[in-house]
Amino acid sequence: MSLLGVLNNYNRGNYKLNPVVVQEEDYNVYYGGISNGLLWPALHNLPEYIVVDYDSPKVDKHLI
Repeated sequence: MSLLGVLNNYNRGNYKLNPVVVQEEDYNVYYGGISNGLLWPALHNLPEYIVVDYDSPKVDKHLI
């Protein structure tokens, strides 16, 4: 089933889902930096793996 088919199927019920289009570069910065470097270790009780010094203005832009 396509993404639009899934959305249409869910939207028949009590849900209203809308896709959010994200640029590939923004997704990669989020996933590779914020998600894997901050959220995953923090939410899995692994604070020693949290990346606290991002050396990328792209990541800084997303954190502000």
